[in-house]
Amino acid sequence: MAKKLGTAFRMITGEALPKTAGGNNPVGVLLTDTQKKDLDRIASEVGTTRHKLMIYAITDFIKRYDAGEKPRLKNETKTTLDI
Repeated sequence: MAKKLGTAFRMITGEALPKTAGGNNPVGVLLTDTQKKDLDRIASEVGTTRHKLMIYAITDFIKRYDAGEKPRLKNETKTTLDI
């Protein structure tokens, strides 16, 4: 299954999955326990690590965004006291 993720990553980016973080700067993301469990479950199902799965997901999001697929947004108005 890890080969499937590597193949999908290569199809999206034209590159192989990064093997190391050399030269890259880590970015922290706060996830709920449920989100981490879901990522671990999916990573297990496709035979890879949570880290590689997150690289794939972010790369896929950026590719889709650059291709014109924008996330749905909603506007919210917040009322505050004028002090």
